[in-house]
Amino acid sequence: MNNLQEITLKPELREFITNKIAQGKYQTLNEAINKGLELLKFQEEIYQGRFEDLQREIMLGVEASERGEVIDSKLLFSQLEKEKILTRIAFFLKPITLDKQTAIDQLRQTMDEISRKAIERGLTPEILEEILNEDE
Repeated sequence: MNNLQEITLKPELREFITNKIAQGKYQTLNEAINKGLELLKFQEEIYQGRFEDLQREIMLGVEASERGEVIDSKLLFSQLEKEKILTRIAFFLKPITLDKQTAIDQLRQTMDEISRKAIERGLTPEILEEILNEDE
């Protein structure tokens, strides 16, 4: 496919978009496809940004271990899991109009508050992970 004007959709995707247009969610096929591509672009930006963040975190960890500084593994994995959850939530909740960093900052604030309340009620990171992975 060399011409972007010639797009062939799978039947189930064509039906999905047709239904969304009929429901008034989108006005045209182009609008629906553009929205989908915006979401794909955002998802890839999140994954690339997270990958770069992880590379930096790994280097910091290597440097700290070389200096003899030890990090509690339970705390480290809890923080990494929290970041993973933030990234997942950012993808699903972020309006396209917000820039990535603003959306992540807002979600961090929300997740910190949720985490505080969850801990007060006895929800541990292990229980939360089990709940999040039930459908996988």
